[in-house]
Amino acid sequence: MKVNVGKAVALASVALMIFLCGCGGTTPAKVTATIPVGLRPIAVAVNPATNRIYVLNQCCSPGSVSVIDGVTNSVVATVPVGGSPCQVAVNSQSNKIYVTNSSNQSVTVIDGATNAATTVSVGSQPCALAVDSTSNKVYVANGDATVTVIDGASNNTATVTLAANPTHIAVNSVTHQVYISVGRAPEANVTVLDGATNQILNSFPLGEFTALSIAVNTAANEAYVLENFYHASGALIIDGASLQIVGGLGTAELGGPSDTVGFNAKTGKVYLLYPGSFYEFDRVTKRVTVMLPTSQLATTLLVDDSINQIYVLIAGQLSDPVTPGSVMVVDGASHATTTLQVGVNPSALALNTATNRVYVTNLSCFYPDCFTAPVAGTVSVIEATH
Repeated sequence: MKVNVGKAVALASVALMIFLCGCGGTTPAKVTATIPVGLRPIAVAVNPATNRIYVLNQCCSPGSVSVIDGVTNSVVATVPVGGSPCQVAVNSQSNKIYVTNSSNQSVTVIDGATNAATTVSVGSQPCALAVDSTSNKVYVANGDATVTVIDGASNNTATVTLAANPTHIAVNSVTHQVYISVGRAPEANVTVLDGATNQILNSFPLGEFTALSIAVNTAANEAYVLENFYHASGALIIDGASLQIVGGLGTAELGGPSDTVGFNAKTGKVYLLYPGSFYEFDRVTKRVTVMLPTSQLATTLLVDDSINQIYVLIAGQLSDPVTPGSVMVVDGASHATTTLQVGVNPSALALNTATNRVYVTNLSCFYPDCFTAPVAGTVSVIEATH
């Protein structure tokens, strides 16, 4: 048999190049851009329908929102908002952006098409908020034991009075039930609101615990509530149909104050983040299936269930204010991890579900410098594994 030596050598060279560079294989997650934004960026939200990213800059007075074009990775507009802005949320269906202004008792509503802003009056010291995109309503947690309900079409408002100050809100946009963490131990509870009538459907006393985070799984019609009391922690599962607690994870298995919760609706896995530990929790068996160590400075997480990846935000060292923070990327199937450096003192994460890109706000300073001499922050753009 005659062998074409030149062709064989060429094919071998191509194979070697593919092996060495990973061409044709999986490209790992990486930071692809760093975008300058305003002073003290503390929150970020994404409209996947328009590929716009909205970064809330808290400093100074008033604050502002930097609007980023997801194609060019550049700031295309800066919109002034109110004093001491606290959180930002997006209704992707109406293309409206909502910002709570703590010191102005207001919410700034930004039209995503024109970047024009209007102001809606709410209760005192508003902060947490959640959007029901299908009913076009916005729920705002106020510091006067009320929730303001904003009609997204008219900006008319209604007020729901609670037993104590609300701290976290999550919405099921299918059933239109609203889950609200109310008060602190020992009077804390989780209140469930009917979004159609604004009537309270049920309330779950938490005893000595305080709810720190709530996530809603619309596919399973469940809400996951993380709670803590000093160094004891728990995680509750609330069934949205029966409005009963149907399970949870005991304090003996977790320990330490809870921080945040996420879930993958496709795999049925719930993810719990505690300082120093990342837990995968099976919602069916109600057991921890995987535990991974993280930095004690891990602060929050988000889940991209379309590609089964989890992103864990790790703040930088206060004792070393020039060292960048990082994001630990966890593969939901293999549990392999990759750690990516982002900016100094990262503060928040947001996912574009259309592009699978993750946006990380970096304060670029630490307390008290962030208040006495803030510098321009940045946004790190993470391209997912593909």
